[in-house]
Amino acid sequence: MGVGKPAIRGGFPWTSTGSTYGNFDGVEHVLVYQVGGESRSGKLPDWRRFKVSDMRDVRMLDEHFSPPPIATSRHMRWDVVFVRVEQEYGARTGGPG
Repeated sequence: MGVGKPAIRGGFPWTSTGSTYGNFDGVEHVLVYQVGGESRSGKLPDWRRFKVSDMRDVRMLDEHFSPPPIATSRHMRWDVVFVRVEQEYGARTGGPG
């Protein structure tokens, strides 16, 4: 499931796959793996933690993304996690076995 395109944060458009939504330092944030758009904070793709209040025009996309790498320890600290997206890649179809 994708989030973004053409979402705006800090005046920049971005496309990302969602990971975690929660409270960090008393403020609602979302942790995403940004795969497209623009960023003034570094290279793409990479992990980004956004303040929810800074985001606008967020949309769900009918696109599939490759699995992101494991988030680094600096992204794992949360006061409270409201929801974490567990993505299943390479799932089989056609039943068990």
